[in-house]
Amino acid sequence: MDRAWSLPMVQRELQLGVADLQAAGLSVTLLSLPVSVHRDRRFINASVVSLSLLRRLNLGQIAHLVGTADMRLTLRASAADWVSTAQALGRGREPDAIWSEDGAERAIEYDSGMYSAETIRRKLSDFGRYDHLYWGVPTVKRAEFIQSFAGPFTRLTAFRVDWFEPAAGPRAEP
Repeated sequence: MDRAWSLPMVQRELQLGVADLQAAGLSVTLLSLPVSVHRDRRFINASVVSLSLLRRLNLGQIAHLVGTADMRLTLRASAADWVSTAQALGRGREPDAIWSEDGAERAIEYDSGMYSAETIRRKLSDFGRYDHLYWGVPTVKRAEFIQSFAGPFTRLTAFRVDWFEPAAGPRAEP
């Protein structure tokens, strides 16, 4: 289950605005969330929609949750087939989410652009047991960088996740 979405995700996927969300009892909070673009760490102002959990998490964890949730939407995965542990921020040896469908288990990894080459290699090794690995990142250049590590790991798909961008028409599939 997704625990947080950005306001652009809600507008794009559900066609709902701030007033609709507040009427439904959801909080909409403007936060400055960390994203790294070409080794330059930046903060993007994003309105985040969630239940009460935001008070317990740091900004990096919230960005990870939102990025992982947007990956589920981009991949058109059912919430029933998706288990997320994104708030762990890559601390363990498990992916941010597991997408189980039709007997296949897919690892899901969101990277806000701050993982080192060593961390990327370790994660590719750790996640080699899955049928496929989807790796979401904030820029196309970062996706190309991640994909360059694939080597024999042909079951890797790295793609841009645009949770911080306003809705601008139909969504592209990875």
